[in-house]
Amino acid sequence: AQIRNKSRKRSLNKVYEIARSYKWEYFLTLTIAPSAEISRTDYKQVSKKIRQFCSYRKLKYLCIMELHKDGEAYHAHLLVGNTEKLKMVDSGHKTKAGEPIYNVLSWKHGFSTAVKIKDNDNKHLQRMTYYVVKYLTKDVGDEICEYRNRYFSSRFPKQKIVKSNIKEEYKKEYLKKLLEDENMQIRKKTEYHSYIPVTYYELEPVN
Repeated sequence: AQIRNKSRKRSLNKVYEIARSYKWEYFLTLTIAPSAEISRTDYKQVSKKIRQFCSYRKLKYLCIMELHKDGEAYHAHLLVGNTEKLKMVDSGHKTKAGEPIYNVLSWKHGFSTAVKIKDNDNKHLQRMTYYVVKYLTKDVGDEICEYRNRYFSSRFPKQKIVKSNIKEEYKKEYLKKLLEDENMQIRKKTEYHSYIPVTYYELEPVN
């Protein structure tokens, strides 16, 4: 159990790192219909089909797999970007927050929904990130992915490490001045998912 909790915490931290480091455009849910050419109860087939779907359209994506309530069929929740090749149509329905829900016409293997992530709205992105992480921390997650990847994503370029010539004793003052000039502040935040803490730092505008 201790090893499993450590694995889950590593997965949570990695998912948060990916989710908060890219400008996502939509939150998708993709299901597999019983009549589809692949078995919706086969994790490998479902995950492979989703990878192919995303890769063919050159999507940037972060995907979390989840079991249906029947405990057998799989479906997926994704944050996606670079969506120019995704064809969508308004479903006529809205979320509880009044946001339009779209159907993904490009997904031919079952039912789909998509909600647009608001541009430059950090709280909205945070809420969508929470949704994705929530599925990762459900109890059925251990049953799904005990010997498989708990999540998968497209490749992202490694962050460049910028070396500074500023002396160590002046770095704190330099950062403070930089934040003041940009009217920004650093906030340390901790969120709990299934009692597992995830801590991260976030830049916020000063009110």
